Amino acid sequence: IIVLPKHTPVNINSATVPVLMSLGDGLSKAQAEQIIQIRNNLQGFKSLAEFNENEDIKKMNILEKDIT
Repeated sequence: IIVLPKHTPVNINSATVPVLMSLGDGLSKAQAEQIIQIRNNLQGFKSLAEFNENEDIKKMNILEKDIT
């Protein structure tokens, strides 16, 4: 179990599946794995805008204050 203090931003380029699952209202394992797959395909997100503009990620309702 990974417990993060409230309002701890997560680095989207290094976060593991369990950490990504803590984002938003709680992502499923499949959603977290999908973010990692997208991240790997892009060889990392170049910016928060690139992350937020991805159509699949938009559907996950991740708040910008939760990521870095």
